[in-house]
Amino acid sequence: MQVLNYAQNIDGADYQGFGLKNCLAASSNENLKTVCVKFFAENYILPNLKINRDYGITSLSSHGFPYYKDLKGEIDTDSVTYSNVNSMYLVELSDGSVLQIHFGAVGDSTGIYGIIIGIDINGISGPNVIGKDLFFMTYYYDTNTLGMLGQRHGRQLSKELAAQICYSGGSINNKYCGVLIMLNDWQIPDDYPWF
Repeated sequence: MQVLNYAQNIDGADYQGFGLKNCLAASSNENLKTVCVKFFAENYILPNLKINRDYGITSLSSHGFPYYKDLKGEIDTDSVTYSNVNSMYLVELSDGSVLQIHFGAVGDSTGIYGIIIGIDINGISGPNVIGKDLFFMTYYYDTNTLGMLGQRHGRQLSKELAAQICYSGGSINNKYCGVLIMLNDWQIPDDYPWF
């Protein structure tokens, strides 16, 4: 989030003003979605990070990443983390963490699309489990905000609700585990069952 805020403050960027809003709104065009992801990554995220390796637009499986699993041990076949998706911007940072920058739905049934950023805190190393070493943030183009997946257009979840969603399991619900940690002042709760 600091990187995005820094980019906006330094160059006065208005993400919507550069056509990103129109680009992201064209959710049915797969090629355009990939262009949006590349534009967002190269202009707002990557210039302000220490990068070890820039894979560009690619798939996880092209670079030896295994399939991610949910917290119950089931392979996640959701389009966000499925290893064969060939429309993400993949970059390894100098600390070994990996960013997976995607286009996707970021609201309930609102039809709002935006950028989803997966952060694998230890890269290709295991366990490669959503909620253990893979967490998600979302950039909402309509409100020009970035936050943990689960904040949903500024709607703040309580710790109790975030815990209920995260702990209930399944790849979709486990994507909310990051917001639970955020709501606990970036500390893993004592009752967090996944460590």
